[in-house]
Amino acid sequence: MDSIGSIQAWLMQRIALTLRCEAVQLRAEDSFASLALDSIAALELLADLDSSHGLQLEPDALYRHNSPALLAQEIWRRSQSQPIAC
Repeated sequence: MDSIGSIQAWLMQRIALTLRCEAVQLRAEDSFASLALDSIAALELLADLDSSHGLQLEPDALYRHNSPALLAQEIWRRSQSQPIAC
């Protein structure tokens, strides 16, 4: 993940997989709640970020950064001070 755009694309693909839809049907600016991402799916997304990219986020990260666009920005910000695995 080398840019905010690539992080956001990864998030959107992962959310689309969870929701069983196409990523193009989703908007990165929509809140996780409006995307119908429940708490279990949110925790799974955080676990995927950790296992795939070595990035550990707090469980409330999806509430503090409540859209894929905002979460991508936060992940990018953190990656600038702490490299994440690709």
